[in-house]
Amino acid sequence: MNEVNSFAVTKLNNGDFYQFIENSVNIVQTEPLAAGIIAKLAAERPILLDSFKKETLTEDTKQIVLLDERRDRAFTKLRWIVTGYTFDDENVGFSAAANKLMTFIDQHGGGQLIRFNYNKETASISSLVLDVRNHASDELATLQLAPTLDYLETNNNKFKEFYATRNDAAAELTDVPPFYKLRKEATANYKRMTNDLESLQRFVPPADSQKITEVITRLNVEIDKFKLLVPKTPPPTPPTP
Repeated sequence: MNEVNSFAVTKLNNGDFYQFIENSVNIVQTEPLAAGIIAKLAAERPILLDSFKKETLTEDTKQIVLLDERRDRAFTKLRWIVTGYTFDDENVGFSAAANKLMTFIDQHGGGQLIRFNYNKETASISSLVLDVRNHASDELATLQLAPTLDYLETNNNKFKEFYATRNDAAAELTDVPPFYKLRKEATANYKRMTNDLESLQRFVPPADSQKITEVITRLNVEIDKFKLLVPKTPPPTPPTP
């Protein structure tokens, strides 16, 4: 059974990452037997392209992406701290307080919130902050997380204010998630596709298995080309004697 060459696609820059996904889809789609295997990755291709185009436009766009990343990190910090406290059996009331806060976090998108498009994420964070302050202020105080919530609100407001004044960039980005948010899922779907492609060889007649082998061979040629685009990691500096 042929195997798809191992490749750390996460090391590719955005442009090369998109092109690799595009080329991989084109190769696998040539074989009808693999239609179901490639379907999910193929469906992501148009939005990946739109997102890549829109994130290479202007300095304003780069600033928007930076501000969005900061509020994503602020939200993730809050979410993971609260998640940790749900396991706290040492301090009385902490677990219950955390579970109530987690209910609000989940109601506003949970871990998927940072994958929303810009406007939806802005509204979701604003609503989350308001709901927690209005309905879980005691729990927030118990866990001493008011400053963490304030930090999230501050970063969300910075994004909202900058985004609102950059009409041209905002109009271009409204309905398309930023590229860095799409890469993780695309990478997971690529890896799932390669695993399924390898497995398919076992479950089809020999003649069809040969067709899949040929697809894998062509895919491996493409992988080897893109491996050359990954920056080489310099060897560690030997210790001074």
